[in-house]
Amino acid sequence: MVDVTTSNFDSVLKAIPDVIRNCDFIALDLELSGLDETHCRNTADLPQSRFKRCRRDVLKYTPVQVGLAFFQYDEDDKKYTVRPYNFYVFPFHNSSQFPDMHVQFLTSSMSFLSSHGFDFNKWVNCGIPFVSVAKEDQMRRHMEQHFDDLRKGLGFLLEEININTQTKLLSLVEETSPQKDQEFKRKDAQELIDAEFRNADFLRLTREQLRALKDEGDECQIKDANSFQRRLVFKIISSEFSEKNLVGIVKSVEGSQDNKDKYILVKKLSVGSRTSRLDYQQKVKLEDLNACVGFTNIMKLISESGKMIVGHNMLMDILHIHNTFFGPVSESYENFKASINSIFPKICDTKVLATTKPFKTHIPYTGLETLFNAVSQKPFKKPVFKFAVGFDKYDQVGAAHEAGYDAYMTGFIFASLLNYLGSLVKPPKAHIPCSSELVTPFVNKIFLMRILDLYYMDLENDDVIPRRHDMFYLMFPKEWKTRDIVKLFEKFGNSIQVNWINDVSCFVKVEGMRDPATTILKTVALAAAGAENFSICTFDEYHEKFEDNGEANEEATQPEISTSKNGVGDSIRKLSATQKRASEEAAQDLGEEIDPETLMPKDKKVRTK
Repeated sequence: MVDVTTSNFDSVLKAIPDVIRNCDFIALDLELSGLDETHCRNTADLPQSRFKRCRRDVLKYTPVQVGLAFFQYDEDDKKYTVRPYNFYVFPFHNSSQFPDMHVQFLTSSMSFLSSHGFDFNKWVNCGIPFVSVAKEDQMRRHMEQHFDDLRKGLGFLLEEININTQTKLLSLVEETSPQKDQEFKRKDAQELIDAEFRNADFLRLTREQLRALKDEGDECQIKDANSFQRRLVFKIISSEFSEKNLVGIVKSVEGSQDNKDKYILVKKLSVGSRTSRLDYQQKVKLEDLNACVGFTNIMKLISESGKMIVGHNMLMDILHIHNTFFGPVSESYENFKASINSIFPKICDTKVLATTKPFKTHIPYTGLETLFNAVSQKPFKKPVFKFAVGFDKYDQVGAAHEAGYDAYMTGFIFASLLNYLGSLVKPPKAHIPCSSELVTPFVNKIFLMRILDLYYMDLENDDVIPRRHDMFYLMFPKEWKTRDIVKLFEKFGNSIQVNWINDVSCFVKVEGMRDPATTILKTVALAAAGAENFSICTFDEYHEKFEDNGEANEEATQPEISTSKNGVGDSIRKLSATQKRASEEAAQDLGEEIDPETLMPKDKKVRTK
């Protein structure tokens, strides 16, 4: 059982608590309706500015597939048992409380998913519903308040029954309430007057029937009621008759096509009968709510377990999981860190491990598939494992970019890297559990792509902030080109790097800076005197003024350019040699914090915020 849809989700939900409880760690991966990588174009980002850019992307797109792979280590057999799941998830929308939501796709993402076998029909028709924990809590509170009001006699009971099958149409169960009645009363007065005029005969007969029911009898039928007339009947019962022990049951005329011909059966109930109906309706509503929560139930179980969560380059994954299954991601970076820590206390990003000493030496590239192949060879020791019975879909044939398979690869990589850690200690250890102190330096650090001198976000502690004394922030006329900016700085260093933010602002890094920042500020400002909207400040001043105050800039609209002192280079897509060297040095920062003998953290070598 690897692929999970609505057809087999209930059985998975019953079995998965034991799977979670017995596993050592959980690897995850998402496939998304869109992924706009412009959020990682700014190589001068700090963790909080990168978070803001990624958050904007997360608000636009949604997960379409969630992969979870549960790795359970057996001390006796010395091997892992792996249970990968591939969940198709589709937003719940089949009620007034959960209206249709917009799902936005990037065409490139649709093509990518299609080329890797994603079944869009299965996603739409069989995708497991979900609502966020925040929305679920809101609906539960609303439901409890609603039924409390009904028990106090503040609302009118309404049920809808299919008379041909005598089965409850759960999706059509509705109750009126003071709030709904107020909504009805707020409708345009003239519209109500017109409606009463057009339905004068219907309302007169209805009132006569209800008055007769007050005096004697147990029920009455109000026939030929269309949807608006039915609403008028409910309004009359709740507002003009003091008895609150009436229930309106909308029934279909026997033999009608598509149940379109309906009438209202109004019954007089005893207090006990009314209470029983309320209890039944509340039970049905709770079952409906639990059903539409769907996949979120699994994410809640994982969160409650406190187990280690493993991902690869997983910043977007954890942002989407938070926003989709738990609640909106806060605009505040610090609040987000606190929130994700409460959801998943232990997270490990395999890309952080792979770009850190001692692993980096043996891993030239860290893409998921490439890394999977690399850790399957020496000097790494791939983990011994077996797929659990019924979970062998990926045993012989891979399925790259299917969320379940990518989650399995991620977990495999993690186990192999831990094995390699075990080979470095004295005496060597054949197996390193994810709870080991050797893993601690890598926990709750999330990889940050394409930043020159910083490559991880620290979810648990203050972030490591690199020294950027040789970087400046510029605003300038839209007509300016890279050559205009380089000309202002070329005499102050060995090479100039221009990192565009948008058409009118950029960061400039002066490699081998020979003059103090104050001198450069004054000289450049003087040289650009008269240029419209020109301003310059140091990176630290920019960070304090803009990022700390939440005034993030728009995404870059021009490619990054690297130039030498001797002239303007060509526009390039890859990092320049200088950038590569800086990236390699940055990729060793975390490793340099670890003692080579004990693999435990040393004192940090860069300042923290």
